Amino acid sequence: MLIPYLQVDGLTKSYGDLVLFSGISFGVAQGQRVGLIARNGAGKSTLLDVLAGIEGHDEGSIVYKNDLRVGYLRQRPVYPAGLTVLEACFHETNDTLQLIREYEQCLETPGTPGLDALLDRMEHADAWNYEQRAKQILSSLHITDYNQKVETLSGGQLKRVALANVLIGNPDMLILD
Repeated sequence: MLIPYLQVDGLTKSYGDLVLFSGISFGVAQGQRVGLIARNGAGKSTLLDVLAGIEGHDEGSIVYKNDLRVGYLRQRPVYPAGLTVLEACFHETNDTLQLIREYEQCLETPGTPGLDALLDRMEHADAWNYEQRAKQILSSLHITDYNQKVETLSGGQLKRVALANVLIGNPDMLILD
């Protein structure tokens, strides 16, 4: 039995008078691979931005399975100049990074309120190994100079760093633009 991951019903998006898509409906279930093919400028990237919650929509509904971790690789990833490859892996926000930030804030707070609960959550999320996991994924994508500045990367290398960022979050569903 296929487990539904995403259900889209009656989705519409326009910019002024330009309607990119109107009333589209589809579903994606666990294990399915879906490709989106259309001419340039037809709204493919906009649809993916809408599905990822980066951009709003005019009508319709988007429903993901509860607790589904969705990873989104944008077509043209952008990182601030000066970041190293490894720092770029900590630039994007995901659940694990948010948890690490909460832990660091707790340590800086007098009395460390909620530390025990955070330690349990860190253990459950395997957050202690985040940097090692980032290096492992980067290496498997043939990025081995973790100190290289992102602005010196080729377009393909930058895309692989962005892919590593998405994969580090261990998504259940991956959207690739």
